[in-house]
Amino acid sequence: MNNFIEVSSGNFDIIIDDGSHWPQHQIISFETLWKAVKPGGMYIVEDIETNWWKVNSSVYGYRITKSPNAVKKWKGVINSVNRIFTGGKSRLTVENYDVYGNIESIQFGQNIIIFYKAREGEEKFLDNDKYRFRNNL
Repeated sequence: MNNFIEVSSGNFDIIIDDGSHWPQHQIISFETLWKAVKPGGMYIVEDIETNWWKVNSSVYGYRITKSPNAVKKWKGVINSVNRIFTGGKSRLTVENYDVYGNIESIQFGQNIIIFYKAREGEEKFLDNDKYRFRNNL
């Protein structure tokens, strides 16, 4: 576990999660390692197909049962990225701003999810309360 913590304090352009493929581990890895991604960098989670597997399926000795669904959780990132339009309401951002507060965009593809970190200073735009159509919200 010490290596995991040491890596999380790094400064990486790209991190690729090719770990256990267990959805719960994908969430834990992302939420621990995201802070090690440089502004403007990306975090890639591959082999997300296990999020659709039947309960009690197993991968590398881990039984997928009572595991949170990483894909379902990360679909909520769109609310975090667009929180200036939703009145600042994003469950993910409120629960864990250090992780979800500086995601600039997220891309879903076949068997992959890519998170893009806001560049230095751009995270302020994500929280901008001067949205020109604020009265329409």
